[in-house]
Amino acid sequence: MKQKSSNISKLLITSLIISSLLFIFRNKIFKPKKKKDNAKNVDSKSPSNLVGDRNKKYVTLDEIKYLFKKLNVEYSTKTKFHPEVKAFAKTKKTDFLDYKNKKEYYDKITKKYDRFVKAEYVAPVYLKWASDKIGYGCFANTDIPAGNLISEYVGELVPRDKIANKTWSWKHPSKSSFISKFPKNISINGFKYGNETRFINHGVSSTLDLPNCKTEFAYADGTWRMLYIAKRYIKKDEEILVDYGAKYWNKRKLIKH
Repeated sequence: MKQKSSNISKLLITSLIISSLLFIFRNKIFKPKKKKDNAKNVDSKSPSNLVGDRNKKYVTLDEIKYLFKKLNVEYSTKTKFHPEVKAFAKTKKTDFLDYKNKKEYYDKITKKYDRFVKAEYVAPVYLKWASDKIGYGCFANTDIPAGNLISEYVGELVPRDKIANKTWSWKHPSKSSFISKFPKNISINGFKYGNETRFINHGVSSTLDLPNCKTEFAYADGTWRMLYIAKRYIKKDEEILVDYGAKYWNKRKLIKH
C-alpha cells in the first residue's frame, strides 16, 4: 500500500513538472514579440508616421518649433553652408552670370526684399495636417497680397552627392550660372534643417489659380538666395502651394498634391 502511494506521488510530481515545462515552452515560443520601432525621422511626406495632432494648428513660433522637434528637424530662419560650399556664404551680384543680362530686374528684387531677408522674415503662416497623402502643409494665417515675401527657403546649401534624401531640396543654379571659381552641383536641402517653407507643398490647377506662390532666385543679405513669394493674393487659411516643376517629379516617385 505504501509502495502504491509512493508511486502515485511520484506520478503527480512528474506530471506537475511536465505541465510546468510545457507552460514555459509554449509562452516562450508562441508569445508575440514586440516590434522594434525603426522610425528615425518623421516628416510631412510620410503621413503614416503622424506626429502630433492632425487637427491642431501650429501657429505660434513655440508651437512650430515643437512640431519641428517632434519631426526631428532643426528649426532655423537662416540658411547654413556646408564646409565644401562656404564660397556661397558671401558673393557678389556679378558672380551670378545671368545678373548682367537682367541687371535692372535683379536690382529691383534686391531693393524690395533685401531688408526682409536680413531680418529673417517669415510671413504670418501656420502649419497643420493637410491630407493623408502628403502630411503637413503651410497655410496663410492672414491675407497675403501678391508680391509679398513668404520667406527665404531655408535649408543647408550642400553638394548634391551628399544628400541621401532629395525630397526637400531645391537645385541651386550653380552648375552653369555662376563663374568658374564656385562649386557646382549643389542644392538647398531642407530635409533636416529649415523653416516653415519646408512644408510648402506642390499644387497646380488652372481652375483654382494654383500655384499661389512662386520661387525667385534673388540677391539678398550678401548672397544669392531662393525666395518664396506670393504669386497672387492669398486668402487667410488658404494653403500656400508652389510648382515643384516637371524635373522634380521625373526624378522622384512621389504623390502630387
